[in-house]
Amino acid sequence: MKIAIDIDEVLFEFVRGYLQVAKDKGYKELTFEEVYTYNLWEPLGVSKEEAVQISEDYHNSNFFNSPEVVLGAKEALKKLNNYELFFITNRPLRWKLKTLSFLKENFGVDSSHVYFAGDFHKGNGKGKAEICKELGVSLIVEDHSEFVEGYANEGITVLLLDKPWNKNVLHENIIRCKDWNEVLRNLEGFKSGN
Repeated sequence: MKIAIDIDEVLFEFVRGYLQVAKDKGYKELTFEEVYTYNLWEPLGVSKEEAVQISEDYHNSNFFNSPEVVLGAKEALKKLNNYELFFITNRPLRWKLKTLSFLKENFGVDSSHVYFAGDFHKGNGKGKAEICKELGVSLIVEDHSEFVEGYANEGITVLLLDKPWNKNVLHENIIRCKDWNEVLRNLEGFKSGN
């Protein structure tokens, strides 16, 4: 089975560090639980351009240079060695070298299995669902509420890691998982045909 895995908030923490950088720059202080959309400019009450600048500042911070791995992700990926894994992200291409380095260092991921979809900041390039279809991916582990219905509508099963910004997502091809342990349990169900 071919499986795609998102990067931010699935393998590496992003939002908590981003919020801290925003706070340090004098923007509104928010908790992780208050982030109701991944369009971070909305809960912060700033323009998209300001949110992108905060993202650039985050990229130059210790949060990005020493990323925190999502709880359970390392252990889970070690157990997925029987699957063909692809890693798909909307991170800007200018973050590519660091992203590939982090994936190699933390997960042993070969760069030939990493795909950069449409740049989230600029909104161009292939979408994640399109890349999944081209690769023959039948399942993706994701957190971003705006992408999951696109996968689900294409017949791709989504194991949705539960986050504050995806609470209202419902679809027959979406299975909500509270953590990586639930992702693994659901994958076992697929393997056994349940």
